[in-house]
Amino acid sequence: MPEYKLISADSHVSEPPDLWKTRVDAKYRERAPQLMVNPPGKEGAYFHYEGFAPHPIGIGLGAGKSPEELKEFLTKATYADARPGGWDPAERAKDNARPTSSTRPSASASSG
Repeated sequence: MPEYKLISADSHVSEPPDLWKTRVDAKYRERAPQLMVNPPGKEGAYFHYEGFAPHPIGIGLGAGKSPEELKEFLTKATYADARPGGWDPAERAKDNARPTSSTRPSASASSG
């Protein structure tokens, strides 16, 4: 059987954790999305956008998680729980070089 190199083309790309603090002009930072960890009444990391309820970041950072892990990850994850390949190109290359036997399907691949 031939050996194929599989490359993920369905994984999400996410903002780097420091995007809104370090890469937005200083005059706009107060109005830029804010990363909140464990805001009142919630566990995990959330983006807070002006005028909107906090949005969990885990929804875009679940690459490599099993369906069982995703149940909790989607609402309780922080950047520390995510694969850096979601925002760092060098880490993404490492993810794509991993043996296929150790990778797991993404949420979208396993849900339908």
